[in-house]
Amino acid sequence: TRDDLYGLGDASILAVAGGIALAKGTSAASAAIGVAYAQNLIDGTVTASIDGATVSSTSAGVTVDAGSTASMIVVTLGGGVTGSSGGGSAFALGGSVARNEIGTDVTARISGAADVDAATALAVTARNEAEIDAGAGGIGVSKAAGIGAAVALNTLSGSTTAAIDGGDVDSDGTVTVSAKADQLVTVFTLGGAGADKFALGGSASSNVAGGTVEARITGGST
Repeated sequence: TRDDLYGLGDASILAVAGGIALAKGTSAASAAIGVAYAQNLIDGTVTASIDGATVSSTSAGVTVDAGSTASMIVVTLGGGVTGSSGGGSAFALGGSVARNEIGTDVTARISGAADVDAATALAVTARNEAEIDAGAGGIGVSKAAGIGAAVALNTLSGSTTAAIDGGDVDSDGTVTVSAKADQLVTVFTLGGAGADKFALGGSASSNVAGGTVEARITGGST
């Protein structure tokens, strides 16, 4: 029989945030401000380990596998619309900000005083998959002044580790120690404005994909 040890994590977020403001002035000044903000975080740890235990497979292999799949879909929209039917001034502001982060630590290991015997193959594998799909928009429309702005901040981090750190490990087949991280960020930002006198539209995004990926055999492993 096989001796398999798995640690699996699966997390997802679907978030939609919006703020819309409408105003209409006659002879006095009018203003409309619509703002949306979303902050989302997925973190934590996923671990599969043999630490100080004895595992013996007499006819098959031994697998220690840890995997995480984390995803976000986030949409934010802020809009402001004003109109003036008289002599008054009008101002519209639409803005949105989205802050998204995935930082899961995934570890698969054999360590300590573990005694592991595999009749065939021995595999220690760690997989860390993270994806962010984000859209942010800001629109301001006014007779006098309109401002639309959108900002998206996205970060992928965390560690992915597969290790044999010490212990007595024996395999009559292949020994595989593998760590893999797949990271993807897809972003769309839009800032739009329309006005008779002053219009300003802008958007910005900051995206960071980092973290560590390590596969190792160290210590007193034999």
